[in-house]
Amino acid sequence: ERLAYMLDDANPVLLLTTSDLSPLLPASTQVPRVLLDEPGLQEELAAPAGPGPLRGIHDPSASAYVIYTSGSTGRPKGVVVP
Repeated sequence: ERLAYMLDDANPVLLLTTSDLSPLLPASTQVPRVLLDEPGLQEELAAPAGPGPLRGIHDPSASAYVIYTSGSTGRPKGVVVP
């Protein structure tokens, strides 16, 4: 329930997780996932970029991630990290 609330609240466009934590995500989650422990991912990320323009968000004011409090006194509260 806590995780479902945070996903609904943050409305993420991408989830960074690991193969052991990915099954804990609600089944209804349709957000693309990157498994950080996927074989070959580290090498792929370290490889030089190919020719052509970089894709992605180039807005320096865009949020990088949201970190949540434990929610021990109620609902978890998200803090946006730029």
